[in-house]
Amino acid sequence: MAIFVIVAMGGLAWWGITQSVGAAATITVVEIAGLIGVIIWSLAFADPSGLAVSEFAPPLTGGHWAAIAGASILAFFAFVGFEDIVNIAEETLDPRHILPRAIALTLILTTVVYIAVVAAVLLAVPMDDLAGSEAPLALVFVAAPYWVQTVFSAVAVIATINGVLIQIIMASRVLYGMANRGQLPRLFAQVSATTRTPGVATACVVLLILGFSQFAPIEALASYTSQIVLLIFVFVNLSLIALKRQGPAAVDHFETPFFVPILGLMTSLALLTVSVWF
Repeated sequence: MAIFVIVAMGGLAWWGITQSVGAAATITVVEIAGLIGVIIWSLAFADPSGLAVSEFAPPLTGGHWAAIAGASILAFFAFVGFEDIVNIAEETLDPRHILPRAIALTLILTTVVYIAVVAAVLLAVPMDDLAGSEAPLALVFVAAPYWVQTVFSAVAVIATINGVLIQIIMASRVLYGMANRGQLPRLFAQVSATTRTPGVATACVVLLILGFSQFAPIEALASYTSQIVLLIFVFVNLSLIALKRQGPAAVDHFETPFFVPILGLMTSLALLTVSVWF
């Protein structure tokens, strides 16, 4: 099934950017609807057998903070898609204005939805059950009708598919961009005359994902991916600091205050350090 999904999403990514982004947008709407369903079912239909709101904040001292720090690395994996937006800048109309707004808006909306989902699940499901489950959101629907459980399971599968599609699009554009600048063989910069997509780069990414999916545990992959992205964020923020020290940009680009890359560097280093320990 994993092989079929990866190959199918690779074919969609090769077919065209309009088709790929359209499919990703449709799947995203389904994902959001599923998460809203979790919130509604937890608050309106599920038996509130979880924590009280007053118990959400953990004590300031205790060994639980080590576990929270370790879990934050896997949680960070849920946010690695935001930098993917910039990799399709060349295929975006007016990227100087659209991309910063898109990144900020999606970051805010996603954070709000994630917090709401976690809060709703904590209210509905006992903490011990959540701690011992590999599919904690599904516990919300344990007492739900079978068709509700089936719909939620389908949404979870669709969400996974969307992640595969987005990462294929992103990684193939990275290979294309590097090859176009002479940092990789020119083969990866070839663009199909029919689909106008980097076919060789897309095929290479699909093969890599197939290999990783078949020979590496998914939790380990998520952890390694988070560490790699955090390391990249460290260098990106260092580069942005260097650019800011050179003075204002010569062209009309979106600019951030100087404290933003400094804060990004500090938090990325902190999470990267925690990921090495845990």
